[in-house]
Amino acid sequence: MNKTIRNIVLAAAAVGVGLTTTGCSMVSTPPDMVAVHYDAGAFSSTTFKECIPVSTRKVDNPGNLFYTYPTNNRTYDASLTEGAETGPIRVLSKDNAEMDVPVAITFNMVTDCTALRKFHENMGLRDRAFWSGGDFNDDIDDKNRDKTPDGWIKVLNMYVGKSLDATLDRTAQQYNWRDLWNNAEVKVKLDQAVETELQKMIDDRMGGHYFTVNTTLVLKPEPVDPELKAAISREQSSVANANAVAEEAKAKEIAAKAEERAALADVAVAEAKARATQAEVDVIGSEAWLKKYGIDKGVNPWPAPIVAGGGVVQPAK
Repeated sequence: MNKTIRNIVLAAAAVGVGLTTTGCSMVSTPPDMVAVHYDAGAFSSTTFKECIPVSTRKVDNPGNLFYTYPTNNRTYDASLTEGAETGPIRVLSKDNAEMDVPVAITFNMVTDCTALRKFHENMGLRDRAFWSGGDFNDDIDDKNRDKTPDGWIKVLNMYVGKSLDATLDRTAQQYNWRDLWNNAEVKVKLDQAVETELQKMIDDRMGGHYFTVNTTLVLKPEPVDPELKAAISREQSSVANANAVAEEAKAKEIAAKAEERAALADVAVAEAKARATQAEVDVIGSEAWLKKYGIDKGVNPWPAPIVAGGGVVQPAK
């Protein structure tokens, strides 16, 4: 055997050993995950083979690749909550104030085979958004298989987060920051905008229907600048003080009017008494009225006569 033939034999033997030691490719999908399956053998180009449904164990030739994706209800949380995918959505009000809007949505990934393959080939593979894959050295094991890949978060922020940002920002620019912050009707407008526009915007950005939005929850927007809320507090305090002063002045005015009415009533009573007295005088004469007045007050209108050089003569009873 010449040297060239020997080298060919040795190379073939090495390939055989490699194929033997490499073993088979395998995937076992849990009840809430599906997989896309690709043939990527050492001597063939990478080609799509099939979709693997939930709760399925698949064994294939060496070099085959499996990429898994979730079928269960997922959440995209844009808030200050620990573990949220991102922070609140920042928008600009009509009067140019920045507002942070916490939002949470729930959605499902569309996992029919056609949509799943397109998503994987257009976005999932590029951004490494899959949970596991034959060429992906992931850190997901059976005890922690739902640890969300960074690529999945990247996809959500790119398509869901930016769609939320555009929807909320366009609606927020119709209102002043105070209305966004504390007007229930405006809050309803934000909710309605997200509910009616978000799905279409996500589909447009992704170039297909890959996520189905189930629920949306828009929480109360908050101004980014704390001075805005502080100014409201000062304003409310000033209004409260002004109202207190006004109420005190009003109470004093009411008291003064009451005193005035009481004084007028006293004058009216006195005038009525004077008219009654004058009427009596006119009837009985002033002298008789004075005697009657004295008697009424316990005064003797007939004093004892005084005799010169003598004592007081008591009037006869």
